[in-house]
Amino acid sequence: MKQQRTHETVPDHRFYPYTREEDNTMNRRTLLTSLSVAGATSLAGCAALQPQSTQGTVLGRIEVINFSQSPNRIRLLVQRGDETVFDQQLELTAAGSKDDGWWELIPPAWNKAQGLYQITATHYNSANKRESAKWTYKFSNTDYQTYYQDESDDPGCIGAIVKIGSHGTTRNEPISISPARLTNPCGSP
Repeated sequence: MKQQRTHETVPDHRFYPYTREEDNTMNRRTLLTSLSVAGATSLAGCAALQPQSTQGTVLGRIEVINFSQSPNRIRLLVQRGDETVFDQQLELTAAGSKDDGWWELIPPAWNKAQGLYQITATHYNSANKRESAKWTYKFSNTDYQTYYQDESDDPGCIGAIVKIGSHGTTRNEPISISPARLTNPCGSP
């Protein structure tokens, strides 16, 4: 819990070794000691954060939405480490179509193992030729902590959303992939 500073809060001078009450100047030895402690502390912090960011997470349901006014065909690839757990082409109608073919739910058919998940999406034409660059997002434990850190009812996985376009009228508009806070991300809605 953070302490709020008030006019009555007095700093603890034990944590400021570079000042001296006698002449208020900095001693070289004190400076070097302070810098070495600060350097070691900052390195220890980096070492502690590194495993958490690469630790991985459990990927749940993926929602794919075509916001473009044109139909789009994409290849959606989900990998966990070196293993491909989902690889499928999706044909999506123009946004707002009456047939609801402009969005697709991909339930987590892969086993719910923790790992380094990556989603890649690429536009393809009807002749099965790639028409765009690949868009990729790598999920991490940090994503999960960002969305569910304060949850008392931990869902156990994180959902994802793949958005195609932004209400434009051209095919092959940019694709964005990101983690998403979904209701029941580990199964069907």
